[in-house]
This record gives sequence, C-alpha cells and structure tokens, in this order.
Amino acid sequence: MEINSYLYKGYYYDKETQFYWVSSRYYSPEICRWISPDLIEYLDPQSINGLNLYAYCNNDPINNYDPTGHFTLPN
Repeated sequence: MEINSYLYKGYYYDKETQFYWVSSRYYSPEICRWISPDLIEYLDPQSINGLNLYAYCNNDPINNYDPTGHFTLPN
C-alpha cells in the first residue's frame, strides 16, 4: 500500500527510477543533480558561461528550492 508519493519538498517520488519528478524533469537524490540539463530558453544569456545546467538549487538546497525544475527561488 502506497501512503504518499510526494516526499522531499513536495516532489513526486518515482519508486521505479528512484528519481523525483519536478514538473519538467527528474532529480536524482543519489547524485544530487538533475538527470537532464536545464533548458537554455529559461536562462539569462549573460549567466550561461560556466553555469552547470545540471545543478540543483545553485548547489544550496537548504536555502533554495526549485518548484518547476527551471529556476531557483529562495526558501
């Protein structure tokens, strides 16, 4: 019996893949990264140089969250 599939920060947890679904892409808790890159269309062209498109919450999930998988917001 499944009690609740919405776990970490309210994201849906997929038991088969062991990833979290965040509206637009999957997050891997094992590697602490998205499994696909961020879409360039959501980024400021000035900030792309050196940006890790797989990083989750600017590598600071304690102080930030990402409700859609496209951009980081402060908690």
